[in-house]
Amino acid sequence: MLKWRCVLIVEDEVLVAHELAVAVAEAEGVAIGPVHTVEEALAVLEREWIDAAILDVQLDGKAVTPVAKALLDQGGVVVFHAASPAPEDIVRDYADVAVCPKPTLPNVVVRRLIETLDAAGRTP
Repeated sequence: MLKWRCVLIVEDEVLVAHELAVAVAEAEGVAIGPVHTVEEALAVLEREWIDAAILDVQLDGKAVTPVAKALLDQGGVVVFHAASPAPEDIVRDYADVAVCPKPTLPNVVVRRLIETLDAAGRTP
């Protein structure tokens, strides 16, 4: 379970974003967002404590890597959610970050996030 950890949902597909937020809540987490742009996500990271994020790798044609870097630099955990194979720069630069291909059921994405948090020793 997420045990009330704050999880930022960064996804530009409204239905997918909603389903991820519901899955986070069902796992006893606090869903922040969803937000739909890199700029919105970076603004959230500046003003709120975020434990982890589920990041769509492409938001309206923009790479989400600045958000991943910012959260990882803050000690957070990231799981990428990709509609196609993850871009080469993400695979290369974030080799230790989990990638869930779309379509992956939202509860499976959240379970992968929980596993990543636990493996990183990020307890609430």
